[in-house]
Amino acid sequence: MSGMSKFALIDGDNKIGKKTDSSTPEVPLKGSGIAPEHCKINFNQDDRTCTLMPNNEDTQKYAVKVNGELVEEPLTL
Repeated sequence: MSGMSKFALIDGDNKIGKKTDSSTPEVPLKGSGIAPEHCKINFNQDDRTCTLMPNNEDTQKYAVKVNGELVEEPLTL
């Protein structure tokens, strides 16, 4: 995915992925290569930090990148 999207994050885990009958993520995405739970962003309102957590199923198949670098472990943004 390229470009920019703006969403207000809630305190705690924010799921990012494809909407299905059994899952409605806080940040819905469409397209091929997007998992129902593609990744999560944990927003801590107290210290105002965001931690990106990639998909645990398959980080290669459902790639999450930051500035072109593959994210395979939780990353504080």
